[in-house]
Amino acid sequence: MSDKVKSSGVMLNNTTGSITVHVQLLNLDDDAARNVTVRVLDWGTGAPPSSRTNPVATLLNFSGTIPENTRQSLSATVPAGTYYEVRVNLPDEDLSVNIYAATTTAAGAGWLEGHTVRNNEFFKIDSD
Repeated sequence: MSDKVKSSGVMLNNTTGSITVHVQLLNLDDDAARNVTVRVLDWGTGAPPSSRTNPVATLLNFSGTIPENTRQSLSATVPAGTYYEVRVNLPDEDLSVNIYAATTTAAGAGWLEGHTVRNNEFFKIDSD
C-alpha cells in the first residue's frame, strides 16, 4: 500500500519580510501511531513566476511518527517573495493536516490572511 500525498499547492509569501509557516498534524486514530513525512518546498522567486520543474530548496524536511491521539507542530521560515508548497506523505486519512502562517517581525506580528490551508483544502496527489 502506497502513501497518500497531500499538497497545499504553491503559495506566495508576498510580504516584505520572512514568514513562519506552521504545520499542525493531528493523529485522530485511537489505537495506532502514524508515520508521516512533511516537507516545505521552496519554489523560488520571480515576478511573474517563472516556470520550474523542481523546487529549488527544502525549507523543512520532517519524517517521524505521530502517536495516537496526539498533535505535532512543525515550523519553517519562508523568505519574502518566495513561492512555497507544503507536501505531506501519510499512510491513512485519519491524520489531519492544517497550515497557517505568521509574520516574523515584531512590528507586523500576527496571522496572515491567505496563508491558511485546512485539511479538506489540501490537494491529493496520485502517487502510483
